[in-house]
Amino acid sequence: MQIISRRATAITSYDTDAAAWFTAVEAADGQVLPTAYKTAWNTFITGLKGNNYWSLIRQIIPLCSSSTLTGALIPVVGPTPLNNGTAAFTSSDYDRKTGLLGKANAQIDTAIVQNDSFMPQNDIFNAFHSSVISATAAPILGSTSTSTGATRIFSNGTNTVSRSNGSQNTVATQTGFNMLYRNNSANYVLRTGGANNTYAVASQSPSTNTTNFIWYRFPSSYGTGHRLRLLITGRFGSIDPVAFQSLCDTLITAIVAA
Repeated sequence: MQIISRRATAITSYDTDAAAWFTAVEAADGQVLPTAYKTAWNTFITGLKGNNYWSLIRQIIPLCSSSTLTGALIPVVGPTPLNNGTAAFTSSDYDRKTGLLGKANAQIDTAIVQNDSFMPQNDIFNAFHSSVISATAAPILGSTSTSTGATRIFSNGTNTVSRSNGSQNTVATQTGFNMLYRNNSANYVLRTGGANNTYAVASQSPSTNTTNFIWYRFPSSYGTGHRLRLLITGRFGSIDPVAFQSLCDTLITAIVAA
């Protein structure tokens, strides 16, 4: 009697958008993305879809997980960002677990204009996840302008400063998840340290401000900047900030532990 032995082979199935991103990152890195990272990102992406958030996302820049800076700048979704500061980021500024370290005159241009039709003035958010927040006044995200409709978050000594419509508000700086969003014309919210801080500041149309959203960029006098490992922008819609933070926190926790 002939006995045929069959060894079971585990086949991992990933979400189609996740799988496409894995392929792009691996091509850029020249090596396979570790399974633990793939699992973490697949869980994150399916979580966004399961909560009906995926369609609200304009761009996700990972800034972690890949083995190269080139791979870290491949968006999970959205336009490809530009490493176009007068002092470009280099591989020495990047770590696959802790993220990209900001430095003087370096910037990541999202390639998304502030009057992007996908994100109306009263339905927009910018979010990031940081491993380090600088103690110096280094911009984190948003507009490089203070003109009509400009919005940004930047550190100011030991504080995070949020700015919208020329009004500046300050709360204690926190590493981890931060989110600046507006879902009405009367106020905007900065979520940091797991708490929402609401500011009664009326919105302005950004129609006259067509410069792109910028991550980082600050003068050389400010020294070393923040270290960020996840950048997301989009339309706020029906997003629950607590649930959204949980998805982001779970992703980063898995990446760090991998």
